[in-house]
Amino acid sequence: MRLEQVVELLQEVGFKIAVEDNLIYHDERKGTNLPLENYYALIKDGDKWNFCFVVQERRNEPEITVEKSFSIEEEALNHFFLHRLKRYYMDNYVLPHRRKLSGKKNWNENALVEAMKGLDIPITYLSTENEMNENSIYVTNTNGEWLSSFIGKDKNVIATAANGTKDENWFFELRLNQIYPLYLLDHYTAELIKKNILNHPYTDIEKANFLGYRV
Repeated sequence: MRLEQVVELLQEVGFKIAVEDNLIYHDERKGTNLPLENYYALIKDGDKWNFCFVVQERRNEPEITVEKSFSIEEEALNHFFLHRLKRYYMDNYVLPHRRKLSGKKNWNENALVEAMKGLDIPITYLSTENEMNENSIYVTNTNGEWLSSFIGKDKNVIATAANGTKDENWFFELRLNQIYPLYLLDHYTAELIKKNILNHPYTDIEKANFLGYRV
C-alpha cells in the first residue's frame, strides 16, 4: 500500500493524517490552532521507519518511544494503517456494542458465542481446546489462568498474550475486542483487494500486531 492510499483510506473514516518531511502522524486536534499533544507516528530514521508514540503535551521537546522498526516502507505503512484502523473499529463498533451488553453478567464461552451470533460473526473466529480454526482467537485455561492466542494459517499459533487472568468473566467479555475487529478487518481487506488497493491479504504477523499482540 502506498502512502497516498494510506492517507486517503484513513481520511475516509474521519482521521486527519499529516505528512511532513520524514514524518507521518495522526493529528487528533479539533482545530489547527490547538497545540499537538500525544500521537502515533511513523518517523524515518536513516534507512529505517520507526512506528512511535510521541508525547508532546506540556513538553519543550517531544518524548518519543519507538514501538516497532521497519526496513521496508510498505511494511511500515501497513503497520501504521492497521494500528489506526483498529482504533477506528474500537471507537465506532466494538466499544458501542460492548456498552449495549454492559448489563450482561456471567461471561463465559457460551456467552461469547451468543454475542458473536448477534453480530453475525461465524463461530470459526473462535478456537478452543476442542476445536482449532485458522484465523481465529484461541482461548485456553492454563494452570487456572485464561490466555488468548491468535491462530493463523495451518492452525499455527502466531502469538499469545503475555499475561493471563483468573477472572473468567472479564476475560471472555474482552475477547470481543479481538474477534470483532478481526472479522471487520477480513471484510474490509476483501474490499481493498477487489478495488486493487491491496494485492494480497495481510499476513498472520500483521494481523497479530493489529490485534494487539507483540510479534
